[in-house]
Amino acid sequence: MANFNLANEHLTSIISSYEKVDICDDSPPQNIELLVRALMLLSELHVISNNPGGAVEELLQAEKICKKHRLQLLHCLVCIHLANNHLALGCTAKALSLLRQSLPFLLAHGNLRDRSRGLLLIGKCRVAASADLSAVERRTELLDGAGQVGLAKDGFIQLSQWDRVKDCLYLQARIYHSLSLAQERNLAARQYKKYDQLYPTLSPTNHLLLV
Repeated sequence: MANFNLANEHLTSIISSYEKVDICDDSPPQNIELLVRALMLLSELHVISNNPGGAVEELLQAEKICKKHRLQLLHCLVCIHLANNHLALGCTAKALSLLRQSLPFLLAHGNLRDRSRGLLLIGKCRVAASADLSAVERRTELLDGAGQVGLAKDGFIQLSQWDRVKDCLYLQARIYHSLSLAQERNLAARQYKKYDQLYPTLSPTNHLLLV
């Protein structure tokens, strides 16, 4: 908790310093990007603290800045964070709507980390949204979601982000279990165990709560 408080203080200080200066049209792009990313990081601290609703204010401020300065890629990232908050609050339809608007541009122009995060999130959203579908539609949606989570996993492997790799494998194992696909479930479970032995999780943070 002390680390969270310290991070909160640093991020709040960064944001306050930029708010005092008043970001304008001719501000250096790196200053605007730093402010937006600080707001996104602060929103993630709210999510880690189990307060996704508290993250909305920072994200709406970041979205406003991105629109003003026509920062389309950053705007897509902010929308991804907003979608994750909607998902955490149980507003799955809103989350999917935001993702379907922003994910194509992110996949075309984002870096590997951001693309992988977007794919993992839409996989989570599709799993959540499948609960209200017919049995046939639900199976199709879950299989498609598992495929997108698999693509995210491959990206995280390239980045050596092992906690996120394990997040993907855990989610895949749960999806395949719900579909009674024992072979696929067992494969995901074995891979999870392998990576967990090689790269034990040290952080207490539940990364599946985050983008």
